[in-house]
Amino acid sequence: MTWLRLLWELLRKDFRLFLADRPSAVLCFAVPIVLASAFGAVFQRPARSYQLPRLPLRIVCEDDAPLSRRVTASLCDNPQVDARECSRDEAWRFLEKESAGAVLILPRGFAAGACWTG
Repeated sequence: MTWLRLLWELLRKDFRLFLADRPSAVLCFAVPIVLASAFGAVFQRPARSYQLPRLPLRIVCEDDAPLSRRVTASLCDNPQVDARECSRDEAWRFLEKESAGAVLILPRGFAAGACWTG
């Protein structure tokens, strides 16, 4: 018996054993299809016309360094974030009213600490 014939007989025997238990054979193919469909329904991508809500963000920039200004400007220019610069007191008021999703505080010395490499 050649090795191809032996392999064929082995596959045929295993396939017969697999199909002998019909409910298990059906479940073997049905469960992955059901799971893939369920995950596809849960994690589907929204339609292209769907606009994601913009994150309301208040930025308190207490540092006048160029890096801090650039971080603030880039966040304010980001179309996915509704960022506005404000004072620390205004930021706390926004948080208390729950009109801000988050507050980012850039303290004095932020740029110096961010650029420190030692």
